Amino acid sequence: MITKKTALILGAGASRHLDYPLGKGLVQRIQRIQYNKGELAKLDEMVSGQPRRECNFTGFEIGDLRAFISTLNKAQPDSMDDHLAKYNECGDVEVGKFLIAYALTECEDQEKLHGKPGWYNTLLQAIRPIDDLADKALSIVTFNYDRSLDVYLHDAIHTDFIDDKTSANLALHKIPIIHLHGQFGNRASPAYEPITDIESLTRLSTGIHIVGEQSVDTDFAHATMLLREAKRIYFLGFGFHPVNIDRFNFFNRDSMRDIEHGGTLCSSSSVYTTKLLDVIHSRGLDYNQFLKHSTCDDFFDKVALG
Repeated sequence: MITKKTALILGAGASRHLDYPLGKGLVQRIQRIQYNKGELAKLDEMVSGQPRRECNFTGFEIGDLRAFISTLNKAQPDSMDDHLAKYNECGDVEVGKFLIAYALTECEDQEKLHGKPGWYNTLLQAIRPIDDLADKALSIVTFNYDRSLDVYLHDAIHTDFIDDKTSANLALHKIPIIHLHGQFGNRASPAYEPITDIESLTRLSTGIHIVGEQSVDTDFAHATMLLREAKRIYFLGFGFHPVNIDRFNFFNRDSMRDIEHGGTLCSSSSVYTTKLLDVIHSRGLDYNQFLKHSTCDDFFDKVALG
């Protein structure tokens, strides 16, 4: 049972065990659509007949999707967040959000979620029985759009309470989960499975937020408040982009002096490792507390949540 206030900061690698793409992988997944005639035809069929309106955006044409994907291929961004942050026109941003939802919803798979939950199950056992869990003993801050962990905890806790939905929801409220860049759907709806109709995808894509939107600033402020209350902070599948970590306005040597911390690290080159070391040390974090070249499962094999 988690008794020490713990905050988890999740990056794309945290849901890699469920075959969700990493940041660059999501970009590449959408880029590949341009060269897949079958998938373009599928999208064409989905969007045919949808009206294009002004910034109260409810529909678009296949030409809008093709143009966006073509620009994405030429731009070669590291992440969809970076790419969308450069746009000011409503249509471009909303097409991008739609494509993110389209690419990620195909990863929603109940069999994978319940059949190979990985570290999600370790976390679940650490909060059971949830009646004994203190409010905000665990808080989760995620940069991910996907809702796999939300759904996993929702399904398990609702099963614990069987027919008492009210008690189950009250228990889940003990664990704040903040999606800093929004999400498509929530823990209860829609069903955790691929969505193929454009109306649903368009509606869900409005839950995705980009840097510069007021909701993102509000969520970062809320996340920072939770971090200030934490006694330990773990980074899982997080890339340590300096802009991302600095937006918390929290990490420095003074604030981290008495906070237990650690997590996973995965560096692909010596140059990247050098940059990573600089980011970590200059934000008051101890590089030696992180597991190198490791997964989230590896981390929780070595760290006890208590």
